Amino acid sequence: MGFKRNMALKFMNKSGITYSVNIAADSAKKLDEKLKVLSGIAEQVKKGTVEQSAAVVSTNSMTDELSKSIKGVVRNAERLMELAEQSQKFLEEMVFTIKQVAGNSESTSKSVEEISASIEQMGKSIKSVAGNAESMAASAEEISKAIQEIVASIQQVAGNAESTAGSVEQISVSIEQMSKSIKGVAGNAESLKESAEEATAAVQEIISSIQQVSGNAESTANSVEQISSSIEQIGKSIRSVAGNAESLTGSAEEASAAIQEIVASIQQVAGNAESTSKSVEEIALSIEQMGKSIQGVAGNAESLKTSADETAVAIQEIVTSIQQVAGNSESTASSVEQIASSIEQIGKSIKGVAGNSESLKASADESSAAIQEMVVSIQQVSGNAESTASSVEQISSSIEQMSKSIKGVAGNAESLKGSAEEATAAVQEIVASIQQVAGNAESTAKSVEEISASIEQMSKSIQGVAKSAELLQKSANETFNVVENMAASISQVAQSAQNVNKLSENVMNDAKDGQKAVADTLLAIKDISEVIHRAENVINGLGKSSEKIGSIIEVIDDIAEQTNLLALNAAIEAARAGEHGKGFAVVADEVRKLAERTATATKEISDLIKGIQGETSQAIKAIEIGTQKVEHGSRLSDEAGKAIEKIVEGIENVNAEIRQITTATEEQNKGSAKIIEAVNTVANQAAMVTQATKEQAAGVENIVKGIANAREQVRQVTVAVKEQAKQGQNIVIAVENVTKQAAQVTQATIEQAQGVEEIIKSVLNAREQINQISEAVKEQASQGQIIVKAAENVTNQASQVSQTVQEQAAGVDEIIRGVANAREQVRQITVAVKEQAKHGQDITKSVQNITEQAAFVTNAVKEQAQGINDIVKSIENAREQMLQVTTAVKEQARQGQNIVSGVENITSQAAQITNITKEQAHGVENIVRGVANAREQVKQITAAMKEQSASADKVINNVEHVTLQAGEVADATKIQASDVEQLAKYTSEINRVINLNIKDVERTVTVTNELSKYSEEIMNVLLELIQ
Repeated sequence: MGFKRNMALKFMNKSGITYSVNIAADSAKKLDEKLKVLSGIAEQVKKGTVEQSAAVVSTNSMTDELSKSIKGVVRNAERLMELAEQSQKFLEEMVFTIKQVAGNSESTSKSVEEISASIEQMGKSIKSVAGNAESMAASAEEISKAIQEIVASIQQVAGNAESTAGSVEQISVSIEQMSKSIKGVAGNAESLKESAEEATAAVQEIISSIQQVSGNAESTANSVEQISSSIEQIGKSIRSVAGNAESLTGSAEEASAAIQEIVASIQQVAGNAESTSKSVEEIALSIEQMGKSIQGVAGNAESLKTSADETAVAIQEIVTSIQQVAGNSESTASSVEQIASSIEQIGKSIKGVAGNSESLKASADESSAAIQEMVVSIQQVSGNAESTASSVEQISSSIEQMSKSIKGVAGNAESLKGSAEEATAAVQEIVASIQQVAGNAESTAKSVEEISASIEQMSKSIQGVAKSAELLQKSANETFNVVENMAASISQVAQSAQNVNKLSENVMNDAKDGQKAVADTLLAIKDISEVIHRAENVINGLGKSSEKIGSIIEVIDDIAEQTNLLALNAAIEAARAGEHGKGFAVVADEVRKLAERTATATKEISDLIKGIQGETSQAIKAIEIGTQKVEHGSRLSDEAGKAIEKIVEGIENVNAEIRQITTATEEQNKGSAKIIEAVNTVANQAAMVTQATKEQAAGVENIVKGIANAREQVRQVTVAVKEQAKQGQNIVIAVENVTKQAAQVTQATIEQAQGVEEIIKSVLNAREQINQISEAVKEQASQGQIIVKAAENVTNQASQVSQTVQEQAAGVDEIIRGVANAREQVRQITVAVKEQAKHGQDITKSVQNITEQAAFVTNAVKEQAQGINDIVKSIENAREQMLQVTTAVKEQARQGQNIVSGVENITSQAAQITNITKEQAHGVENIVRGVANAREQVKQITAAMKEQSASADKVINNVEHVTLQAGEVADATKIQASDVEQLAKYTSEINRVINLNIKDVERTVTVTNELSKYSEEIMNVLLELIQ
């Protein structure tokens, strides 16, 4: 039998089967090298992914810094809004005080009118004393009519001013309501912003949790891959053990059959030739069985070829998948390019905002300077008010003196009545007095000229009032436009609030979807945990089976040693037999070689089992690590679920805040309609004021005409007095006329006394009004200082906004660099994946080469079957050789029984090993299925993580959209605050116009005072005439 085996080995060497097997081994080595290269590429991809993850983390940190910077800008903007609200309050208070000043000015104007009326009455009385009663009375009546028209016009202006004050008061109330509404909107916007920030924080926690779970899933996937690789190696090792066990079983069977044949042959040789022939027939039958076995190997080779084809198809699918990944990486690179472009645009936008913030700072500086100038102006007005109060005191003192003088005139008038009868004796004195009166008449003419100039100045002042009224009307129209824009802005805020409401509902729905995805992930993680526990149990059973195999290998090793000793004894006996024992020596040598092969196989099996045990322990450790990762992922998923619940609560709060914002914007819409109506009323009142000032201007023209007439009358008086100086003979008649005029003077002085008392009351009232004006202007100065401080604070806030926006611009530059890094990482990944695809093509070629080698092996095994037929033919030659062995077989028969029992034991042990290895192979198949299931579960988890990431991205986008809408609401409220500030500016402009009116009235009062002085001078002249 050993000879036949040697012949078979020689035949295999000659036919090239060994060469084919060596080629297959080389191809397997090449495939292993390609796989190593693929593993290296995968490591590069992993490194590139890690670098990309680091770049993404860096981008996230920069985004967080940018978010913090933007939050700082929002806080500064809120502070700026608070300061604007404080400034608005101060402006409202200032508007109120200016209204009060306007009211006091109106009261002062009324007092001046009363003074003017009293002075007019006094002028009429003085003119009646003057002598030329009829012409002076006519002139006085014309002047009185003109002044009455002015008084009526001024009263109408006063009524319009009161109506304007009422309208301004309504505007103030509406602005206060609007301010409260805007504050409510600002508060809701702040609450919305806080809710959005809480939602963003919760989403970021979910994202970090999902990323951690994703990392754990990747780690679990890696662990599963390691377990799969370890189990595959175990499977290969067990298959190798099974192959060696089958080979050992075959060898043992062959040895047993050979020894049985030897024993039978020896017995037959010892008995008769027929037994020997029968043994040869049995050998032929065994060789035929070996031929069938070789044919079975050929079938296995066919199966190997089929498996190689299937492997080639699978690897081709892997290559296709890698190529698809390459395409996806290119798409990812394109997406990164788009993201980089978007971020660059954001950077440009933020830089533009930085420029706008610089402009805002400059505007704030200009506003501060303007407010400081306004404060200086108010302080100057305060000084003017104090000066006016002093003037009113002087007027009061002068009028009191004039009252005493008028009372003295009344007494003199009484004595004048008695003295008129004595006037005849003093005709010469009267003539002299008339000459003096002529000189005084010239002085009176000069005084009339000065009065004319003063009234012309008053006319100019009234024209200035008309211009101021036109400015007031223009400011009212501009205010109306601003209020309309503000109403449009409020409507936009309402629309934005509705959009935010819809977006928040979408965010809540996405958050609920994310919560459901987390629940599904928890179920999948539990399934993976169960699969891993089952795999752990199977691998533990595999370890125990390996220990049993180890004990069986020890028994086989002992049997191999005994067989080696038997072969040594057989060789010794063959040497004793001499020439006849050569055949037996060959058999003994084959038995020794078989024992050595058995020992080598058992050693290899022992090493493989030790390797299996080591890999099994590693697999158990990997499964334990995977179990820990799964438990950790389960905890993180629970935390993610809790975080999503927080998000849902936060979004519900956001919805409540948004509803409040919607309500506030509706109230603002109503308030804006009222404001528009009030501003329209102000515009109408301004038009009426303009019309009244025009009527005043016309009245002043009539006064100018009356003054011209009075000038003419004074000229005629002067001529008449000169005529009186020439015609002294008519003095007696004139004295009689003087007596009558004295009675009239008496009555007139009584009326003057009453008028003066009324003037004193009016002056007292004016004094009180002026004091109130002084207090109000001081209050304005104090408020102006507060406004200056607020403006300085606004300037500082603008500086902070500018600095923050510059920091944002720097942060965006960092993000752009990070995205460029990510772009480079994606490019490297694309190159690496393309390299993988290229190596995949090489692997495909290698698998095709393996397929060809398997086909070649199949052909070689078929040739082996053909060689078996030749071996059968050589059996007949072997039959002849058996005759020579007969003598030696007798001795072998005795030892053959021992060999048979040992070989039977080996065969039994080999059968047990084969069965155990088959059971192990079956267990490995179960493990492989379990690992495949676990791999599928990991894929499901990874997909769920990706869905969670996508959901988280949607949530982030919606939350960012909500934050954007909240920013738009805040911006709209800022615009509203700006509109309110502009409205306050226009209100300030109106107040400035009113102040101009007050100044014009003050100038009118000054002219009236001058008129009073001139009237006093005229009165003195008339008194001198009377005397």
